[in-house]
Amino acid sequence: MTTLASSPPAQGNVNSSRRLAIGFGATVAIWLTVYFTAMPALGLPAGVYTALSLGILAVAGVVTGRHAGRPIREGVIQGAVIAAINLLLLFSMGSGKNAAEVLSSGLPWVFGFALAACFLGAAGAQIGRTMSRPAEPVNWTTRLAVVFSLATLFLVKAGGAVTGLEAGLVVPDWLTTFGYPMMLYPLGMMQQDGKVFAEHFHRLWGTLVGLITISMMILIWRTDPRRWLRWLMVAILVMVCAQGVMGALWVLLKDSPWRVFHGVFGQVVFAAIASLTAFTSTLWKSGVQPTIKPSAHTDRTLTALLPCLLLVQLVLGALYRHLEPKHLHLLYTHIMMAAVVTGFLIATAGRAWSTNRDLPIVPRLGLCLLHGVGLQIALGVVSMMAVWSREAGDPNIPAWEVIVTTAHQVVGAVLLAVAVLLMLWTRRLLGTQALTEPMQT
Repeated sequence: MTTLASSPPAQGNVNSSRRLAIGFGATVAIWLTVYFTAMPALGLPAGVYTALSLGILAVAGVVTGRHAGRPIREGVIQGAVIAAINLLLLFSMGSGKNAAEVLSSGLPWVFGFALAACFLGAAGAQIGRTMSRPAEPVNWTTRLAVVFSLATLFLVKAGGAVTGLEAGLVVPDWLTTFGYPMMLYPLGMMQQDGKVFAEHFHRLWGTLVGLITISMMILIWRTDPRRWLRWLMVAILVMVCAQGVMGALWVLLKDSPWRVFHGVFGQVVFAAIASLTAFTSTLWKSGVQPTIKPSAHTDRTLTALLPCLLLVQLVLGALYRHLEPKHLHLLYTHIMMAAVVTGFLIATAGRAWSTNRDLPIVPRLGLCLLHGVGLQIALGVVSMMAVWSREAGDPNIPAWEVIVTTAHQVVGAVLLAVAVLLMLWTRRLLGTQALTEPMQT
């Protein structure tokens, strides 16, 4: 395979993409820390997630200093970017009987976090400048796409936890939460009820993913000349907005079909977002010519069918999980379809791993699918045991049931996204003589 050289991006674009990638990466890490340490079931003190968040800010500064010139200046700017993004969460650290009281009591948290972010960013950057720099330029747009994908995957996980806890309607209003503006609902009040905590944090994660979507779209339109990718970002923004609207309609109309659409479409959105990690990568843009193989038609066909089968399986699982009362025929169909999908996946992923080892990325994606489907089958069996061991209508849902059913949903979403990536990379790196002849002339 031959590679065509590409021109380096402008320094201003590199700075913008680096600040966004590190800023959102640190924010996702901080939010994950708060989510898991502030859970009502754990009852950990606020000092735990505060200390961990400060450590994340310092690490973000170190990464900045290792990759940027003028480390103190860039460290301060990076800290300010992180502080600005975290305004989505910081005001919830306040308290009060109304929005005005929460806003005023949350201001010290906002200013304190901003100062800490800028100071630790600058201090960490000074440390980072002493470390060795990477030999090759970093593709920060792809790293932002990875952060975008991880944030969306956790949004799928958070939504699965809401479903597992049967907490979808525990907050009866929208765009507000019990009358508070969404960003001003106090964390202390969230922690009084595990179901409220899960549902409200799911909404907050949705706003974070929306902000990343807008930022990514602006960055692509500013830095990438490919028109089709620009309009793909617009389509993804529309998809993210539609997903939020469907969630709102479920809350406002109390209508189960919207719940099903919301659950299924979220995984489709995640797969679309994951595709950005391929489209923005250096290898995809490098002009690498496809490898010509006689088996290319078979590989391209199999990898195109696999996401379709996985999507059908996800729809069946979502219908059984979301619809009330439960319909056993949907579960039996889901189980039988699992056998078909598993066999097809093993054949497709096995070919990718065994017969295309000369290609980059493709064998690893195939191996990932092979490991993932084994894990998914195990989680499916344990999920059935968990659901069937609890009496129907019992409001006391054990934590282990929520964990395994949510993990089953998340792994399903990952399998769909990896299958889409395998399809895309197979088409990008594997071709036939007829497909490659126009490229060679």
